[in-house]
Amino acid sequence: MKIKLSLFMFALIFCSLISYAEEKIPVQEKPQGTLITAEGKVSVYQEEWVAASEYLPVYPKNIVKTDENSSAEIMLDDETVIRFEEKTKAEILVKDGVPEISLKEGEITSSVVPSQQVAFNVSSPLAIIGVRGTEFTVSHRGEKTDVAVYKGAVEVSDRTKKPKKILVKGGRQTFIFKKSHPAKPIGLSKKYKKYRKKVLKKFIKRTIKNRQNKEKILARRMEMIKKRNKRIIENIKKRKISPPKKRHIQH
Repeated sequence: MKIKLSLFMFALIFCSLISYAEEKIPVQEKPQGTLITAEGKVSVYQEEWVAASEYLPVYPKNIVKTDENSSAEIMLDDETVIRFEEKTKAEILVKDGVPEISLKEGEITSSVVPSQQVAFNVSSPLAIIGVRGTEFTVSHRGEKTDVAVYKGAVEVSDRTKKPKKILVKGGRQTFIFKKSHPAKPIGLSKKYKKYRKKVLKKFIKRTIKNRQNKEKILARRMEMIKKRNKRIIENIKKRKISPPKKRHIQH
C-alpha cells in the first residue's frame, strides 16, 4: 500500500511540474518593464513568441520584434521609455543592475529620466552607448550604427580591440562603421530633424503622461500576471494524471 501511495504521489508531482514548465512563461523572474503600446504586428519572445498586448510584462532576456509598418513602446520600471520602430529586433538585458537594450537590427528611440540614479545602456553589434538622462535614437542597419542625440548627452564607444569613447551632445549625431571608431559628431541630418518633429515630439508627450500614470500601469500589469497565473493553475488541474502501472512484487 505504501509503495502504491508513493508512486501515485511521485506521478502527481511529476505531472504537475511538467504542466507548469510547458506553459513556457517566466513566472519567477521580476518584470523589468511593461509594454504600453503596440501598433501593427509586434511579437515578444518569452521562451516562445507571443503577440504583444497592452500591459504585457517584459522580462530580462525577452526579445521584441516589430514588422513593417509596426512599432511598440515599453516603459521600464525606472521610467525609462523605449520606442521600437518598424523592422526592429532588440533584446532586453540587465547587466550589473543596469538595464540595457541590445539592438540587433532596426531603430529605437529612448527617453531616460534626468537623474544620476538612473543609468541605461544601448548596444549594437558595432557600438555601446552609455546614458544618463537624455533623448536619443540608435539605428543599426547592415554594417553601420547611427546615434542621434536630441537632448542631454551620451557616451559612444566602438567594439574594436582598442575602443575609442566620444561624447555626443544634444543636436548632434555620430556613426560607427565595422572595425572603426565613432566619427566626430556632426549636426543632425534631415532624417533625424524630421523624426524629431514628426515622431519624437508625440513620443515624449505620451511618455510624460505614462510616467504620471505609472502606478496605474503597474496595477494593470499585475492584473495581467494574476490572470496568467490563474490560467496556469487551471491548466494544471485539467491535466489528466495517469496512475502508475502496477508493479508485480515477487514473494
